[in-house]
Amino acid sequence: MNDKQQLYDYWGVDYRVKRAKRLTEEEKELSKYCEKGKVLDIGCGGMKCHPNCIGVDIHEDSVAEIKADCTNLNMFKDEEVDAIVSSHTLEHMPDFISVLKEWKRVLKVGGIMAIAVPDGEKKPKYIIKNSHKVNLGLGTLRMVFKYLLGMKIIRLENIKKNNPNKFVALIVAVKR
Repeated sequence: MNDKQQLYDYWGVDYRVKRAKRLTEEEKELSKYCEKGKVLDIGCGGMKCHPNCIGVDIHEDSVAEIKADCTNLNMFKDEEVDAIVSSHTLEHMPDFISVLKEWKRVLKVGGIMAIAVPDGEKKPKYIIKNSHKVNLGLGTLRMVFKYLLGMKIIRLENIKKNNPNKFVALIVAVKR
């Protein structure tokens, strides 16, 4: 069995590009950090949040230039990229801290990491939705980015959604 099939089996769902061709509010926010330099959009799916991004996604049907597992970015050298953005990907990673450390490895000093996830602290039932492996929220993200990763947080807030029952946590941090 190939790695992609194992991930599909593990996640319990096949995420092959089933989304509208317009950006969500959180992707619009992430796109602000994509305008300059070498930027990775990890887990981009059917649409990258900005044309300047290099898409990284495991799914063959994605628009990503690099079809690979985002837990191992060995195709990039240490401190090679200027920014990393990711929307609704990190919550699917059971060992999300190792994943963030790998993403930080390829990020240049002074580079930006901007991530949007469902806020599982505000709505704990997110853990049972869409094969989520961890519930992340503003408090957890703050602790992980500040203390475990040693990054400087420049933005930490909930993104407004059209649906008042949905909550998205956004963190933007700089590698020191």
